[in-house]
Order: sequence, then structure tokens, then C-alpha cells
Amino acid sequence: MSEFLPTLPTFAFFGSTGGCINACLALTLKAGYQCTARTRAQPPKLHDLLRKLEVPESAIANNLVMIQGNITDLATVQQALSLHGRTVDMIISGIGGKFLFKSGFNATIDNPTICQDATRTILEAARTCYPKPRFVVMSGTGIGATEKRDMPCLMKPMYNILLKVPHADKEVMEKLVLAELDRAPADRAFEDFMLVRPSFLTDGESDGMAKIRAGTESNPAVGYIISRSDVGLWLFESVVRKAGPGQNSPFWGQRVSITI
Repeated sequence: MSEFLPTLPTFAFFGSTGGCINACLALTLKAGYQCTARTRAQPPKLHDLLRKLEVPESAIANNLVMIQGNITDLATVQQALSLHGRTVDMIISGIGGKFLFKSGFNATIDNPTICQDATRTILEAARTCYPKPRFVVMSGTGIGATEKRDMPCLMKPMYNILLKVPHADKEVMEKLVLAELDRAPADRAFEDFMLVRPSFLTDGESDGMAKIRAGTESNPAVGYIISRSDVGLWLFESVVRKAGPGQNSPFWGQRVSITI
């Protein structure tokens, strides 16, 4: 690892081999931020994914600590929340399952409770951290009851068929994060939170920040799709780069919809 620069915030990434978080992690490492990344797979898989995104070997070697282990293992998660003997400044989590298709259009995921299980473990681990990190969690549009509709009406039938199982999991996940606010500030897992709700995820190249729209629960950004690359770009530009001293994202404490 390179010499620690205390002026730069540090980050813990969960779900680092997934498209959205992997894209954000790559940009974060390239920019010189130091990070931990918990990975279920062997570290070479994450290394290879980062190389495909043109992250220099020097950035991987100097700026990243890879931690292999299960996301529901408390000791593994606690290890990922510490860097250079200090609690990381921010947690960015995008845990998800693999789609499994049954007969017809019925779909589920390989672990129907992975998001809530992972978040429950992260929250438990973070409650022991001082100072408290900030917590960014990937969710999705069309989840639970919202003030205003955050997805096009035409998408609802598809969401009800394809995303019913993962959305039920993410709804519980969001409730776990929001329930943390009922605790006394000193007992909470985080200093602040952000629930990021991208529209339907696609693969492919980034369209660039100029094309990405973001909104809050009271004024959502409604759209059909967004690429995983663009989600990672938005996280980097709107969250990571605004995590330093004198900067702040306007979206803390909110559910944020993003789309193109």
C-alpha cells in the first residue's frame, strides 16, 4: 500500500465484482482514493475485472485491499470496514444475486434474501465503528410505497414478473437502513445514508454524466433504463468525489432515483 493520505476519504466496497460497484471502484482507484473491497470470489477475479476497466496495476497495488469472505460473516465485514487502523469514511454496497429463470417468465435469484442478509451484517459491523461511516446502498426503482411514481407505468408489468423476488428483498433491505434512524445517534451504524435507486439496469458503455438524471423521492427522475457503467459513474462523480472536506452531496438522507 502507498503512504496513507489523511486528506482523502477512504471507502469500503461491497459487491465489488458486480457491474455498478465495479465501475465505481475502478474510477475511485484511478483517482487515487484508498479502498477495501470485500469479495466472495478469489481476489484474481476482481483484479481481472479492474484490469479490463483499465485500472493501472500500480493503483490496484497501492490503493486497494481485497478481502475474501462471505458477506454474512461478521468478522469479514468488520475487517473490510477498517483501513490503516481507522474506520473507513464511507461504505458503498451493491450486493445482489444471480437471476434464475423458472418456467415461462417466472424469475427468482439464487439467494432471495441476499440484500437484506448482507445489509443486516454490514449494519451490525458498523455499529461498533467510531467515528461512524456514511452508508450508500444500491436499491432500485419501483420498490415499496413512494410519494411519487419513480418508474414509467409501462415498466410495471415487467417489474412485477422479472423483479418481484429481488424487489421484495430490497424492500426489506431499505427498511433495515431506515430503521437505523430509530436508534440514538451514538448507537447507529452510520452518520448518514443514501439509498440509490437506478432504473432498469443494462450493460454497455457509459453515456456520460450529462445524460444521467437524478431525483429524490418527492421529485423522482423517471426513466426506462440506465447502464451499470453510468451508475458507477454517477456514484463516483456525485458521491465519492463529494466526500472530501468542504464538499457534500445534496442527496444524503434520501432515496435517490437515477436514470437516463
